[in-house]
Amino acid sequence: MIEARVDLRQPGCTAYALGGFAIGALSAAPAVLLLYYMTQLLELPPLTASIILMAPKCAAFIWDPLLGRALDRFGRSRPKRLLFYATGLFVAPFALALALAAPHLPPDGLALYVGLTYALHVVGYSVLSISHVAAAAALPSGEVERIRWSAARARFVLTGIIAGAGLAPLALSLAGGGREAQAIVGILMALLCLAAGLVPLFGARPALTASTIVSTRLRLQPELVRLLLAYLAITTANGVGSAAVPLWVTQWLGRSAGDSGLLLLALLLAATLAVPSWQRLGATRGTRRALVISIFAQMAGLGLVCGLIATQFWPAILAGFVLLGCAFGGLQVLPFALITEAIRRQADTGGSGEGAAIGIWAAIEKLSLGAGPALTGLVLAVNAGHAGIAFVVAVTLVGGALLFTAAAAVGAQGRAAGNGLAA
Repeated sequence: MIEARVDLRQPGCTAYALGGFAIGALSAAPAVLLLYYMTQLLELPPLTASIILMAPKCAAFIWDPLLGRALDRFGRSRPKRLLFYATGLFVAPFALALALAAPHLPPDGLALYVGLTYALHVVGYSVLSISHVAAAAALPSGEVERIRWSAARARFVLTGIIAGAGLAPLALSLAGGGREAQAIVGILMALLCLAAGLVPLFGARPALTASTIVSTRLRLQPELVRLLLAYLAITTANGVGSAAVPLWVTQWLGRSAGDSGLLLLALLLAATLAVPSWQRLGATRGTRRALVISIFAQMAGLGLVCGLIATQFWPAILAGFVLLGCAFGGLQVLPFALITEAIRRQADTGGSGEGAAIGIWAAIEKLSLGAGPALTGLVLAVNAGHAGIAFVVAVTLVGGALLFTAAAAVGAQGRAAGNGLAA
């Protein structure tokens, strides 16, 4: 077994955490930009756009676990692990830039072009995220230390999400909002993610090549399965909301696409500021209990925002997104801490290596990132392409149901753990 003792105060760890910026931006930008881009600018049918978003995420269930097992095999060779990371770093951002720069083609050609380039982006993102997250699972065990590590990484991930989900729509609006503006924003986003991702490649090589155990078996313990299902529901709910915001802001409120970026920016800034509070709550009350609290806080925030949207009063809606962001911060720190700790314990007891387990985690994450916008697209299709108040209510109900499912899964796992201790 190879252990990586990582001190969060060391520059190498800060360099590693900076890679989270690229991961956050590359996960958020497609969720926010692509559905609007395909349906409003390329004028593709909402159902076609949903299929394009969903198909690669479903296929990830096949290739992500295979990529994770490949990473475990590369564990014996540090240069190969670095090559694994570098490949994803270069492929993911530039494939997204290509997807956002579609040439003038007939509708069928446009759908094929965006579908292929987006699928290439999803594969590259898989390679990048699996190799980056594997280092966190190789940390020494310990709940408080794990939360501290997760909080450090979450700050950079949230900063990346701010860039992808908040600043990108604002930049799009400033650039004119058309197809050419989308291409410019895609190129700028690719260059920014590449710059951030290069920092851990040169400044945190020991972290990127750390490993708990070299094993390629795909055997998940029940604890990890329940946590992964909860994570699936949480990230799908977040994707539903992120994809819906530009639609109802432009159609129901009649405001610019840049204003949707302002709302998401307010949410993400509040989430970033709330991370230390969730870190302390997890350390004092337990990570699992803190996660359940944050899920119910998110559900309450969704209900509040839905009511405020009905009033069409912009300052109140903006304030509601700030409150929603405070709960969202917990959903960025606590699931990561719980899952990486479970992966570490599984590897220590002879289960799957961290690469194989994280490959399955990555597949679930991508499914949720595609399922969220795809569900939003379906709700839009049911509402005849109109994002009015009925659309807003439906999206809120879908997100709330997913979050309640996640809380039930986390609570069930907590009771199972308690019963195991009692036994």
